[in-house]
Amino acid sequence: MRVALGLAVCGFFLSSVAPLRAENKHTYPESGIVAQITTEDGTVYTIQTADKTYRMQCVWASLFQFTPPLCTIAGRPIAVDDTIHFRVDREGSSIARIAAPGRGEEKLLILSTELTAPPRLPASTGAGGAESCAVVGNGVERGDVQKMVQSRTSSSMPGGPVTAIPVTGGPPVLMTPTGPADGGVVTGVPVTGGAPVTAVPVAPVETGSSGPPTMVTETTWTPFLRVQTARRIFELACPSRPCWVKDRAPMLGNLLTIRVKNNKAYLAWGTAGPKGEQGFRILRAAPIAAAQTQP
Repeated sequence: MRVALGLAVCGFFLSSVAPLRAENKHTYPESGIVAQITTEDGTVYTIQTADKTYRMQCVWASLFQFTPPLCTIAGRPIAVDDTIHFRVDREGSSIARIAAPGRGEEKLLILSTELTAPPRLPASTGAGGAESCAVVGNGVERGDVQKMVQSRTSSSMPGGPVTAIPVTGGPPVLMTPTGPADGGVVTGVPVTGGAPVTAVPVAPVETGSSGPPTMVTETTWTPFLRVQTARRIFELACPSRPCWVKDRAPMLGNLLTIRVKNNKAYLAWGTAGPKGEQGFRILRAAPIAAAQTQP
C-alpha cells in the first residue's frame, strides 16, 4: 500500500503540471540501445550510447497506479534492443526526456552515467602521494537503513486535519477526519464545508495512539563520483548531486588529481596543494582489472 500511495501521489503532482504540447519542438541528440531492463526497484533501463552507459529509471506515473511506471516508445513499453533517442535537461542534470506523442515527453531519472573508455591519463606529478585520475562515472547509489520507530495503530484517529486526494479524483482537500485512518485512506469532512469524502493522504498520517516500537527499513540514495587512476577505480560519496570539487562540478572525462589518506580521498583540479583539495568518503576501491569485471 505504501508503494501504491507513493505512486498515486507522484502521479497526481505530475498530472497537475500542464503537459507539453503534442507538437513537441525538442530535439533528441542522444541515441542509444537498450541493453537491459530491470524491475526490482522500479523500471530501470540500461542504455548504451557510442561513448557512455546510462542507467535510467522511468518516473512517469498515473493516478492510483499500482505497478512500477513503464516508459513507452511508438505506443508500447520500451523493450531490450530498442533504440532510444533522448535529451538530457542540461550538463550534469539527473533528468533525461524522450518524446511521447500525444503527451509531449516522458521523464526518466538518470541513476548513473559511465564512460565506455576513460581518457588517457598524464603522468602523475603530484606531491604527497597524489596521482592523476579521470572522472569516469557519476550517479546515485541505493541503500537500505533499518531503524526502530514508534508504530502507530492503523485504526486510530488522526490527530488533526490532513491534506488528501479524493479517491474519486480532483485536487487535494484539507479535511477533518471523522473516522480512523485505515488501509491507506481516511474519511473526513472538508474544512471549507461539504459532504464527507474518502481520500488518500498526501503525507503519512499521524494518529492519536501508538503501538510498540517496530523495525522499519528506509531507502537512502547516496550521490557518488567514480574516478579512475592508472591502477584503481574509486567510488566516492558526495554530499550532493552533482558533486563539487571546490569551485565547480567535475564532468565525465575531466582530469583531476587524487590523494588517498585514512579511507578518504582528496580531489583537486590540477596539482593544487592541500588548500585546493576537496575531501570525499571512499565507498569502495578496486584494482582496474577487478573493477572492470564487475557486472
